[in-house]
Amino acid sequence: MRDTISGPISRFVSSLLVVVYLLAVSQGGDLVGILKTFGFCLVPWFCIWFPEALGEMTGSITGSAITSGSPPAFVWFFGWVVLLLPVLSGMYWWSQGVDADSLRWLRNARG
Repeated sequence: MRDTISGPISRFVSSLLVVVYLLAVSQGGDLVGILKTFGFCLVPWFCIWFPEALGEMTGSITGSAITSGSPPAFVWFFGWVVLLLPVLSGMYWWSQGVDADSLRWLRNARG
């Protein structure tokens, strides 16, 4: 199997990032939080690992038809964008001078 987009470095770094996310969430000891984090990571992680296969998928999802495939580079790129959203969000809040304790209300609001 020869991949054109998702090479071993991309797969390793994306897997490492998922593990870092899960370890960070596991510090709170909340199994539900760990499962939610894993659920968030699953689709973008698969987009990074298998962009060719996911790009070829067509059919109907919730009544909306996908009639043609997507370029593997597009699937791979947006997989990275979504997987990096927590990092990008954290960088934004850090650049605004907001510390983690100031965002405690957000964690509590999510339940």
